[in-house]
Amino acid sequence: MKKIMVSAALLLALAGAAGCSSNTSSGTATPATSAATTSAAAESSAEADAPTINNMDDFFVSALRTEHLTFGDEATMVAAGKAVCSGLSNGKSSDEVEEGMRQASGLDPEDASKVVKWSLTVYCTSEMPHYYGLG
Repeated sequence: MKKIMVSAALLLALAGAAGCSSNTSSGTATPATSAATTSAAAESSAEADAPTINNMDDFFVSALRTEHLTFGDEATMVAAGKAVCSGLSNGKSSDEVEEGMRQASGLDPEDASKVVKWSLTVYCTSEMPHYYGLG
């Protein structure tokens, strides 16, 4: 949705630039400069909403809650998610990592597997080939 808004603002800026001069003798903003300002503000807002290192833990916990995959408190869920990455980078197989998650979380095997996949997605995409046996 935000990409659509940014694209629309950019199109408005281009349309305004084609039909209007960018400066007037009175020094007031024209449609072209207003649209460009709106485009820049929308782009800045979209970047601010993207998950960052500072809120990846919150994103991970929120994803688990959305799928009703909660166990322990937030710190426990985050630690278990990050342990997936450590396990894979230390040579554990996907089966070993999933079993470790099952034991740590108390979830059934299917739900533990979902938590592992969320962990990969949020914390360690570089370990995906190892997890899926591709690397």
